[in-house]
Amino acid sequence: MEVSIIIINYKSCALVADCIGSIVQQTTPGTYEIIVVDNDSRDGAQDILLAQFPDVRWLQMDYNAG
Repeated sequence: MEVSIIIINYKSCALVADCIGSIVQQTTPGTYEIIVVDNDSRDGAQDILLAQFPDVRWLQMDYNAG
């Protein structure tokens, strides 16, 4: 792994999906990892994003850390 890309999410599932999609399209596979940190969105983003992008690592916060 050369790069870790960390995306903070709070109720912005569609934007995060677009961001991850762009990364996947424009980057060589296997040279990066994507980590999404969710600040307690409670909007189903985890199920939606992991269904589309199963290689994404998901970290669930129990509160909105800001």
